[in-house]
Amino acid sequence: MEELQQKKIWKLIRYSKLAILIYILLIVYLVFEMLQFYDKWVYLDAKIENNDAKLARIEESLEKKGEELAFLETERGKEEFYRRTMPVAASGEKVIILYNATNSPVQTVPVSTNWWKDLKSKWDYFIKTYTNL
Repeated sequence: MEELQQKKIWKLIRYSKLAILIYILLIVYLVFEMLQFYDKWVYLDAKIENNDAKLARIEESLEKKGEELAFLETERGKEEFYRRTMPVAASGEKVIILYNATNSPVQTVPVSTNWWKDLKSKWDYFIKTYTNL
């Protein structure tokens, strides 16, 4: 009899309004936690994809640098490196030195100018030479 009364009391407690409210709050809390976990999962998944893309770019760059290093270890590569970075010439070669009055790199000096630039430079030369300005 006592056991039957305890079962009845537990049944009343289990299905009371307070217990149902606690169940609902517990479910809401669990859903909220699952959504936070899902957000973290999505964030980490995006971060992993971003890092994979970075790793691919770095590996590609490393491969290119490895090819450049292999080229520089050859005699032709050493010669090209020295000619590109230092003002050297092999024995027996003739060297042409270009004078650049603008102090800009020789590679960017234009070979031919437009007619109006030629006219302006001639005009400036005339003014500076034959006037006291």
